[in-house]
Amino acid sequence: LGHGVDLLGGVRAARQRIDSRDRFLGNGDDSGARSDARLAWSLGVEWAYSVPGTLYAHVGEQGEAPTLNELAYRADGSAGLNRDLDASRARSVEAGWRWRGERGQFSIAAYRIDTRDEIVPALNRGGRASFANAGATRREGIEVGAWMPFGERWTATLAASWVDARFEEDFAFVVQNETRRVSAGNRMPGIPRTDLFAELAWRAPEGRWSTALEARAVGRIAVDDRNTDDAPGHARFAWRLASTFGDGWRAFLRVDNLFDRHHAGSVIVNEANGRFFEPGAGRSVTVGIGWRR
Repeated sequence: LGHGVDLLGGVRAARQRIDSRDRFLGNGDDSGARSDARLAWSLGVEWAYSVPGTLYAHVGEQGEAPTLNELAYRADGSAGLNRDLDASRARSVEAGWRWRGERGQFSIAAYRIDTRDEIVPALNRGGRASFANAGATRREGIEVGAWMPFGERWTATLAASWVDARFEEDFAFVVQNETRRVSAGNRMPGIPRTDLFAELAWRAPEGRWSTALEARAVGRIAVDDRNTDDAPGHARFAWRLASTFGDGWRAFLRVDNLFDRHHAGSVIVNEANGRFFEPGAGRSVTVGIGWRR
């Protein structure tokens, strides 16, 4: 468009069909088929107001058809194709700023995603997961990133995000012969509200040695739709050391969870027996050596 302004756009059409043939008829014929057709589009504008800086804004709409795994079981956990599971539809808006120059790289972005018929886990039981539609949901968030050199040897990296992900409507579905009701305003499970990564790195002259200290902090994570419990937030550190030597040789040493912090590595959303938490790994050490021509 001139004056450093670019207009971006895209359109994509997709169609998916799934057929399920039940050859074990002892409990009835659970065969079924379904198809989904979706149109996705995006439109954006970017303004390079200077050589290192860019302002941008994007808007788009996209759909997500259920996967084969999501369709494999019905919402109540019974066998058979989940014919009631609909494709979701989302509209997103994002605006941000990027800057890249001799003093480093910086970026900040704010976004909002409104989704209809969000596909969510309904039940996890014995390694079998079933899914349902949750109606309307909303995610609003901010992401910040930075990379900065300090002198000739040191660099610092930062990546942080904050997101508020909630159900916007009451919804209900049948699980284990009971109706589960979820209230509007509840946090969406499995999504941490805050996530932070930071790194301080040092590199020796000629780049033969390098070392870095990393930090990762994660906020609380709701474990189910009704927000009955949370995985607590935690912080972990890692340290790495790397060296190049000889003709193409490279060796490295890495220590994850440096202070052996006990933490929930992940959660099983809506686990049937309340066993939501999966323990994260303790302190671990990795050593490697490689060669490249």
